[in-house]
Amino acid sequence: MNKAIKDQIALETATSIYEAYPSIWERFGERGFQHTEKDNHHHLDHLETAYELEDKQVFLDYSRWLETVLNSRNVETALIIDNFERLIKILPGKTEKLEESFMLDCLQQANELLSKLWQKEVEEMMQPTQLAELFLQGEDMEALRQIQSFLESHSRKELFDQLLTPAMYHVGTLWENNEITVADEHLATAICDFVVSAVENRELAERGGERKVMVLGPEGEDHYIGLKMVASLFQEYGWSVQYMGPNLPLPHALEAAEKWKPDVIALSAALAYRLPLLKTYVNEFLALEFQPAVLVGGRAVNISNSNSLRNSGAMVVRDLNQLELWIKTGEKPENDYEISI
Repeated sequence: MNKAIKDQIALETATSIYEAYPSIWERFGERGFQHTEKDNHHHLDHLETAYELEDKQVFLDYSRWLETVLNSRNVETALIIDNFERLIKILPGKTEKLEESFMLDCLQQANELLSKLWQKEVEEMMQPTQLAELFLQGEDMEALRQIQSFLESHSRKELFDQLLTPAMYHVGTLWENNEITVADEHLATAICDFVVSAVENRELAERGGERKVMVLGPEGEDHYIGLKMVASLFQEYGWSVQYMGPNLPLPHALEAAEKWKPDVIALSAALAYRLPLLKTYVNEFLALEFQPAVLVGGRAVNISNSNSLRNSGAMVVRDLNQLELWIKTGEKPENDYEISI
């Protein structure tokens, strides 16, 4: 298969993906499209290598590796399967028959393998939903028991990222859809708060830190579980944390910041309509003379276009993986896009 044909297939596949998922343009832009094209060149290169070696296992091993890498970057297995299905439709007629038949068989076998892995992934994704149900039912001790069991083989960050955050997102979605009452949402939040506090009491880092972070939610924002997770993660890495809680008016936030002079100010909002207010907070904090770094996260950031926050100078943190990377290395992600399908 010559380069011109590969270019054509990769471009056609990437275009098909972006047409099917128009929201990707808003999230990743032109650079994301270019990466998707490049990814498909990699798929074709591995298909070609497998054909030359007459060994389909080469492509199956690549597919399994790809699934592991992309899952670590929060790209679902379903999107890899979708990409391979598009290649199955686009590839015919682009190369000679024997090679075409071999490659189509590789893609089909890879999708069968990935489908089994995806089924396992889906089953594991049910766990946060089950935890949310425990929160909603007020089963505090059972929730704590499950979380303590989880912590036997996972870190505190993994607990927040893989269990508690998606569980509370699920509760928020139920509330937004009027499937639960305000009282139900408050009960779930209280149980989650109990669990986070229990984890902190059990695992509170003993070492103090010279670096300081102030964690807060803007005025009118009552959600605080995410804030506590962020504070706990900073504590785990030895930072001195001033947890101001949610619903903090801007004048009081500025007064506290001027007095304590933190290295970092972390803000969070759950509802998208708070983004303009969040931007006001960001601009005021960035104007402070001691020039703190400003981190912004929360569900509102995940479901909305946050380019305006980035453009103002804040670092947008979409999940605890990004936050942990920044805490450990100071590395700022260029955008949400690492590897995509």
